[in-house]
Amino acid sequence: MRLLIKTIDDKILEFETKKHSFIIGRSAKSDIVISHEGISRTHCQIDVVDGEVYVTDLDSINGVFIEDKKLEPGIKTHYPLYLALSFGPVQSMEIELQIPRTHTSSRIRANATISSPNLSKPIESVEKVKAPTSKKDPAKLRIIIMSVLLTLGLLIIYYMESRPSHVEPQTPEEIYED
Repeated sequence: MRLLIKTIDDKILEFETKKHSFIIGRSAKSDIVISHEGISRTHCQIDVVDGEVYVTDLDSINGVFIEDKKLEPGIKTHYPLYLALSFGPVQSMEIELQIPRTHTSSRIRANATISSPNLSKPIESVEKVKAPTSKKDPAKLRIIIMSVLLTLGLLIIYYMESRPSHVEPQTPEEIYED
């Protein structure tokens, strides 16, 4: 399982674990450690049961939110992966249940890594990476704009060529003749 966590200071933390139940917190005893004063020592627990994800707030000070709705502490809550999950300084968390075997990433990895004895792989800090958005790719947007401008230009040329090249001026009487 792979977790991508975006913090409020625009850092991306990446975690990989083989556990189906793990605790996220500030304490070294947590399975996934996020060293930030906005995270409780044991902030929340994530459980994966039959491909479904559940989140439990472990009486954290700052709470756990699914789509800005605060979870009741101590109650295991179903978490649909398409909704936003946030807590403390964690702005969003993306959970990938299956890790691809051949994983190539276009992210720029920082030199600093944070290790945790409870994780199968070290935690890596990634900086200056924008979260995926629904906005169109700027290159595609430029192509669309250029296509529209080209079409308008061709319509103007067609209009200019289709009208008579020389029109004799008419008097008002000539215009209104039957």
